[in-house]
Amino acid sequence: MNPRAAGILAGVGIIVELLGLAQHGDFIFAVIGVGLLLVGTYYISKECLNDKRFFNFLLASRILSLIIMIVIPIVMTVAFSSSAEKVTNKETTWFMEKEEGPWFIEPRASNRNENILEKLRPLIPEPIGYLLLIFLVISGIIWGIFNLKAFKIAATHLKMDLFQKAATFYKWGAILSVVLVGFILLLIADIIAMEGFFTIPDESKAAPAQ
Repeated sequence: MNPRAAGILAGVGIIVELLGLAQHGDFIFAVIGVGLLLVGTYYISKECLNDKRFFNFLLASRILSLIIMIVIPIVMTVAFSSSAEKVTNKETTWFMEKEEGPWFIEPRASNRNENILEKLRPLIPEPIGYLLLIFLVISGIIWGIFNLKAFKIAATHLKMDLFQKAATFYKWGAILSVVLVGFILLLIADIIAMEGFFTIPDESKAAPAQ
C-alpha cells in the first residue's frame, strides 16, 4: 500500500465515521469508519512518518469516540426522562431513527433500542446521568487533545498545511468543548483532516523521527 492509498483509506474512514453521526449515532457505521481510519493511519504512521505516536494518539481518540457514542444515549435518556416518556412507537428520542429508517440497519431496531433504554432508565439515578454528561464534556476535550497531538506530528513530518490547520481547529475545539461551538470546531477539524488524507502524495515527504 502506497502513502496515497493509505491516505485515501483513512479519509474514507472519516467520511464513514461522520455518516454514523449523521445517522443519529449509528454504531455500525462508526465502527467501520474507525476501522478504515486506523488501517490507513497505521501504515502512514509506520512507513511514512516513522513515528508510531501518530497512530497511537488516533487509536486512543477513536476508542474514546466509541465510548462517547455508547454513553450519549444513556445520558439523554436519564437526564431527559420526562421527555422520553412521551416517546411513541412512531417517534423516538433524538439519537434513534425516525420513521424513515433504522438505527442499527434493521427495520425494527428503533423499537428494540427504545425498549433497552426504557429498562435502563429506572436503574440509573438521575444524578448519575448528569455525571455522565460531565464525563462527555471532559471526553470531548481529551478527544480534541489526542487529535491535536496526532496531527501536529503529521504536519511536522509531512510538512502539510492541511494537517497543521486541522491541529489548530482540534486545539480550539478542545478548549471550547464546554460550549456548542467547540464541537462544531472539532467537526470542521475532522473535515480538514479528511482533506489532508486525500492529498497525501504518492511519495512520502516525511522527515526522520525526532
